[in-house]
Amino acid sequence: MPKPYVLLMLFAFLFRAVDAILDTIACCEKADAARNLFDQHHVRLDVPYSACDWHFVNATTPAVQVSIPYEICAATCEGGSSSDYGDATAWMAPLAQFLLPSIIFSMGIPRRRLFVPTWTLGQGRLSFVTSPLLLLLRTIDLALWVAVTFATAGPLMIFALTETILDINVFSVLSSRKYSNLSSASRVRLSLAITSGNLRQQIGSDTGPHCPPSGSDDSSVEPLFELSEAIDHLDRDHQPQKLLDLLNAQTDWATIVGYPVLFYIVGFVYASLDLEDAPPSADAPLALTFGVKWMIVVHVAIVSGCLLSNNNPSTASALVRGSLFPETRAALPSVYNSRYQPVSIWSRDSNKQIWLDQITLHCDNNVSGQPTGTPCRDKQEHAMLRIIRQDLKIGVWQYLFAIISPALTLTTLPSIAGAYLTYQTAPKGFGCLSLTLACYAGSQILVIFLHELKRHTSASHKHRTASPAAPAKHLCRDRLWFDVKYAVRVVYYASLLPLYLIACLISLLVALGEPIMSAAGIYSDCKCSVNVNMWLHLDRAFVPVTFDYDSSPTSYGGWVIMEYVAALFMVLCTYASSWYYQHSMKGRYQKFVRAL
Repeated sequence: MPKPYVLLMLFAFLFRAVDAILDTIACCEKADAARNLFDQHHVRLDVPYSACDWHFVNATTPAVQVSIPYEICAATCEGGSSSDYGDATAWMAPLAQFLLPSIIFSMGIPRRRLFVPTWTLGQGRLSFVTSPLLLLLRTIDLALWVAVTFATAGPLMIFALTETILDINVFSVLSSRKYSNLSSASRVRLSLAITSGNLRQQIGSDTGPHCPPSGSDDSSVEPLFELSEAIDHLDRDHQPQKLLDLLNAQTDWATIVGYPVLFYIVGFVYASLDLEDAPPSADAPLALTFGVKWMIVVHVAIVSGCLLSNNNPSTASALVRGSLFPETRAALPSVYNSRYQPVSIWSRDSNKQIWLDQITLHCDNNVSGQPTGTPCRDKQEHAMLRIIRQDLKIGVWQYLFAIISPALTLTTLPSIAGAYLTYQTAPKGFGCLSLTLACYAGSQILVIFLHELKRHTSASHKHRTASPAAPAKHLCRDRLWFDVKYAVRVVYYASLLPLYLIACLISLLVALGEPIMSAAGIYSDCKCSVNVNMWLHLDRAFVPVTFDYDSSPTSYGGWVIMEYVAALFMVLCTYASSWYYQHSMKGRYQKFVRAL
């Protein structure tokens, strides 16, 4: 992680006037006229310099790298290097290539509630008046959702990956010969957990399957029991088709993942062609960095596209009898108006675990004290379900290598790769852009670490029945040691949530700061042309105004290679991983259901 003062200076750029935007050619010519140019060894040039406007065209040798003192740059070289608003390709290209596809991707990430109330706008006689306001509110809601996705990208991937591992474990149980004698009712319930395990199930694992908690105001309190009963009451020949309908109601994978990825890849190809131009566009590396940064949203959508539980609860609601429940008085409106409600993506893994616990405990009449939907045929199935419950739990190796490692890789790899390339790009060094990307990667690592600490601490705290008793009639030293440990534990529990929220806020500020600073031209100002290690010694800092490239039109070859690697990596994640997983899991599900 960067030092605090570096991070503060980076954020301060967002709120200050851009008073020293660097136009390298004009600045070089001014400094040359005043004999203020210095060579790469910081020795003043005594002869006129004639290569201020040097480009790659027909160049056989690189120009000599020259620089000027930072104080002269800040005093005489302000203005003129922000993105040229008259050149549409300079600022519209990143929006069309990367921003719009990323927004489309974000719409496919499962969610439960809107962030802004929409009331009944767009309906009634005055719809022509209220529709523009509705569009504005929807736009604000979508912008907030994209911001939340950036801030919590790591946890979002962890929740989605956890649900996929739970589905894999369910498939392993259903296809195992070890459980070939499992009853049809239990198999139906396990298949329901795969396709409908995201529906809000308020009851805990220690209650009966249709015993909603008192005082609940949520309409989705017992979908497991109602759907199980609805399937059980169907003819044996109709049950497989209804279970398949729940799976087929899922939004088409190509619509939410496949097609938008193609647009994103085209954006990378366009940026690569721009980089291969002679001379290269100064905005091309920033555009490619913008695309690499927004790959985070794409990765979250790709992982979310692997989920088999349909986020729209309407199909499941159509299987049961009964009217819609009255709407709850929630501050934020629900995305779906249905008998059942999906949980947010932050709760999908724990909610599916509740479904699986309820399924494997539905025989324990003596434990819950409540009637069950379908009693066990015999004691053998009772014992079998207990073993299944253990087999469905996620193991340590699955957690480390199938959940945490992919989440860390997909969240931080684009930013780390971008930070490394910006570090290597002339002027070589750790500057504003590489610092921004490194800060986002570091903040996401911190977000994931604090989130997992918070989640596992909360889980262990729930299983603790009572607080440890203080030592009685012991030495004062023992009592003091107990008080110290208890105080440390209290501070630890109380500080996790604030630290997690602060880490999310830092991640959000860095994520939003990068496009804002690019559009404002801050990455091209005098201070950002100085390496980070000289920010506290600006009186001795020099700003390069010409750069020693590789004497080739492909001197930005590292960026071109990165474009192809990023596109290939996205293709592998999308079509070789997400599509293959969805295709194979759906095939296994259909094969299993037809065999019921």
